[in-house]
Amino acid sequence: PWTAAHDKRQHHRPRPGQPNYQTTYRVKQNVTAISLLALDVETGDDLSTLDYWLQRDPFASQYAGLVHTTASHRPEAPRCRVIFQLDQPLTIDQAELARKAIIDRWPFIDHAPAVNSIYYGAAGCEFVRRDVVLPVDVLQQEIIEPYQRKQKPISEPSTLPAPADLANADVVTSYVSRVLAGVLADVAGSQAGTHDKLRGAAVRLASIELAEWLSADARTIITGWQERLFAAARESGYVAKYGEAETWRVISSGPDHASPANYPNWRTLPPKHKTSAPPEPLPGMYDHIPADLVINVPAGKYLADCDFDLPERTILYANTGLGKTTYAAGLPGQTVIVTSTNPAVQQLAERYGAARFDHIERSATPDSQLIATTYESLPKLRQITGFEAHRYNLVIDELHNFAASGSKAFRGEPLEQVADLLNGRWRRVLVMTGTPVPLSHPYFQTYKIVTANQQPRRQLAQLVIYKSDDNPKGRRRDAVLARCNPAQSHLIFLNNKRGELDRTIAGLETKGFKPGEILTLNSGNKQEALQQEIIRSERLPAGIRVLIVTSVFVEAVNLRTAFDCVHLVSYLPPVLAQQLVNRIRGKGPGVVYVYSSAAGTESKVNLGHFTSRARSQAWQIVRQLRDLAITDPKGTSQAAIMARSDIRRWGAAGKDIIRINDSDPEADPYWDVSYIGVDYEAFRMASEFYRANPPAYQEALRPYGWQWKEAATNGGPDLDPAAAERADQLAAQLIDIRQANHAERVEAIRDMGEKGARHAKQHSEVSGDKLDTLTQIIALTDTLRGDDTSDVVRVQAFSLACDQAKEAAGSAQKVQRLIRQIHTQRNRKQSPITRQIYIEFAGETVRGAALTPAAIFARLRHLYSRDPVMGAFARTLTQKKAVMYFRELFATKRAKLAGPEGERLNGWQIISDQPLPPAVADFVSQLAEKPINTVSCETTTALATPPPTNPAGPAKHLAERQTEADACFEAVFS
Repeated sequence: PWTAAHDKRQHHRPRPGQPNYQTTYRVKQNVTAISLLALDVETGDDLSTLDYWLQRDPFASQYAGLVHTTASHRPEAPRCRVIFQLDQPLTIDQAELARKAIIDRWPFIDHAPAVNSIYYGAAGCEFVRRDVVLPVDVLQQEIIEPYQRKQKPISEPSTLPAPADLANADVVTSYVSRVLAGVLADVAGSQAGTHDKLRGAAVRLASIELAEWLSADARTIITGWQERLFAAARESGYVAKYGEAETWRVISSGPDHASPANYPNWRTLPPKHKTSAPPEPLPGMYDHIPADLVINVPAGKYLADCDFDLPERTILYANTGLGKTTYAAGLPGQTVIVTSTNPAVQQLAERYGAARFDHIERSATPDSQLIATTYESLPKLRQITGFEAHRYNLVIDELHNFAASGSKAFRGEPLEQVADLLNGRWRRVLVMTGTPVPLSHPYFQTYKIVTANQQPRRQLAQLVIYKSDDNPKGRRRDAVLARCNPAQSHLIFLNNKRGELDRTIAGLETKGFKPGEILTLNSGNKQEALQQEIIRSERLPAGIRVLIVTSVFVEAVNLRTAFDCVHLVSYLPPVLAQQLVNRIRGKGPGVVYVYSSAAGTESKVNLGHFTSRARSQAWQIVRQLRDLAITDPKGTSQAAIMARSDIRRWGAAGKDIIRINDSDPEADPYWDVSYIGVDYEAFRMASEFYRANPPAYQEALRPYGWQWKEAATNGGPDLDPAAAERADQLAAQLIDIRQANHAERVEAIRDMGEKGARHAKQHSEVSGDKLDTLTQIIALTDTLRGDDTSDVVRVQAFSLACDQAKEAAGSAQKVQRLIRQIHTQRNRKQSPITRQIYIEFAGETVRGAALTPAAIFARLRHLYSRDPVMGAFARTLTQKKAVMYFRELFATKRAKLAGPEGERLNGWQIISDQPLPPAVADFVSQLAEKPINTVSCETTTALATPPPTNPAGPAKHLAERQTEADACFEAVFS
């Protein structure tokens, strides 16, 4: 064992029954200097392994002097301790500050031991001892200063009221009384074991006793907690096991480890409105949300009816229906409200008379009292002559989109720009949501948090489990149709605008719904007259019994029409499922059906682990890129060539969680963490967990008032043969109609010409499905022509792109896959690595054998690991990416295989080694001036010969190999 340096002095500290009690030497007052800082990590997962701290955590991997497993470590539940040895000692105050900063940097750790703790190793433990120290100046810059910036209050003319004004004295008394009772009950009900529980209870109660915000009555209640804690320890059997003297020693150590308790989170207390029966928030709803001020809004009242001081920088969490938008629109002075979509802007204009500033309408002026805009358009507000930010309140609605929509492929870039503007000279900044999610952006850490509660409306829900067999979509559709009673009204969330939508509508008509009773609302028709009227009025036309919606509804459309049933057919993460239900104002749906075929049984999740993992990965990549940038990236040396290659690969690997500032072509690029990307990645991991584990999905929604009926394990009866045949016929008719409409759109775009099509897209002259089709055609045109900018090639590529878009029948997925296949085929003739992959699978081309995804993954990974350059990517290749790459190299079809136990497995059979349509293959080949190399049974042997040695020398050969690796890497990971 070891500890910090201590003076050998005892202190007189009377306690009940021992008026002359003297402390031991090991108390905080005796500590003279601290030269070690430690982290105890007990998450029981990968974060608690030595490998994580020595290899993947960028800070610990550089500065940790000792990492060892603890006595409670097990391979299936790892635990470890990380020790940093400082280059100079710290004082007690400095060490306490460092301890708090460490907990802030790694929030998933169990704790950072107090400065006067004794550290114990473990017999037979695994350990790594390194001759490194942590410089105190590095500790200050990278750990302590970021923590201090978060604690620094916003400079504001009107500050938050003092703590005494935030909560009535009787509320403070009630809080302290509850904490004391809870701690005592916890100790009394535990089994006598180690000292940790009793010591933790003593530290917590001592911290409250030291707090300056206690009312007089609260201080009276907490005084004498030592005797009551001793009585609780006696009840648990602790005193009988360890004796009275040892029990008193542990309890008396509490003040030595304690710091004054922070002003608490009043999320479950009524600080503003005192009624005879204050509303009780559902347990757990805001457990992960700290709050500087909580407002309990009485029934029938709204936020605008409440008297509270809004800080200049505020995050507002408020239940649906409390009037967040009305409150924001009524803020003193001029206000800009930023929301997610154009339909939401339209509703703000209709409901509050806001001037619009988006790509559809720009009626805002510097004198506009209220401006409504989108995330994408906010940075362009400066285009308004005379616009001055300091005159405006900035209101960001739907704050959860910073995590849920932060993908670089979706809204990542616009949200980054919005976040960059939060620190501007606005009169006031208010960001708000009804569905809280954890956010890691540093700006938000400095905001004051106001939580508004009202009794959430109860929502009846049922999980419907359907079979995941050969036809999962058909099984799911049957389950939905079985619950669609024509006598009821239904809202169906189905994120599909093509075949599955057609088949669902056909099934509904077969069930007895009339065509005029079914309506859709999606990105393809949201600008049409009927859908526009729904968005404007927030009501469905009379006679509509079924509304089928996509994510467009979830993001921005409110409805005041009641529904008997809501069907979540496509998967929605819990936060977005709650948001969808929130969109139905007034009376909630009668029941929400959630359809799932997942079999996971986990019910709990630590969301902080996902955020910590994503943030750690982002910092690791950023530091790697910054280190690489030290080498001249524009040079011609071997080091510069390798640095360029490494920068491309690391940049591609972290493209979703890092930012690059390369706007100035003359300046060196600079990389930083994308906090929007980090939060999206954490949201994505959590979403995947919830999707795989229905019990966890249910638990996540309980705090919002969802009451779950017993799950239905049978999806529903199949349609009788006659009804099924009618449904198939109707679906075929709907598909024909949709494809004919798509073909008309393609021909209309073809008539525009290549230049006219680009002009129409640039100036927003088209919308809906036509805009989607136009975007696909332009992207395919650019891919087909490559670097050739001649007019002849552009016209030919545009015409061929129109042909292929028509053939894709409106499927963006098919067009994107064709784009990737073109890139892959171009790499094929240039890259020996790609050519070797063709050779590896050439036998299957001849034999017509089928491969499972696992076999494809194993063979590709083996090929990568054998190559000196691609070997680094073998670890990051996943089965999903391997199959995707395999299908872009070859023309394939699905096949069924028998597993080792006779079970049926999905597989892929190679039809040919040319996946491109003939017209596209010819065009790409002609543009490259020589035909694409192909693999056949006649050429396999010849192509298997290794490429000749590069006569220009090893440096040039290495550069070529790096370029080939980059091309292959981008094909797999783009």
